[in-house]
Amino acid sequence: GAIELAKVLGAREEVIGLTIVAIGTSLPEVVASIMATIKGEREIAIGNVIGSNIYNILAILGLTGLISSNPLSISQNLLNLDFPIMIFAAILCFPFFKSGSTLSRKEGFFFFTIYVTYTAYLIANARA
Repeated sequence: GAIELAKVLGAREEVIGLTIVAIGTSLPEVVASIMATIKGEREIAIGNVIGSNIYNILAILGLTGLISSNPLSISQNLLNLDFPIMIFAAILCFPFFKSGSTLSRKEGFFFFTIYVTYTAYLIANARA
């Protein structure tokens, strides 16, 4: 379905994967983290985010490579922009989590703003 959507929108498949597919597969995690936070179980919310990222990178990517009959190809766009942003986002978490072991609303807004900006850039770049 994502490939067909990319064709209809005239966007590269990787852009659809980085936006619509990523958001769709992450919505259950968002709900789980929000519900844990509302219930005061903030460690569950943070553990969910960190654990999900580790699982997606190591297990999902590993299994996909293991099962695929052809090697997975990584485009230059992913290597030049998206991969460094993923690394930057992971590194950016460290000082926020380490400083008093809290993430304030202001810091949460900062992270969310970076994501919205990144997504807007992907969409604008896909249209150009």
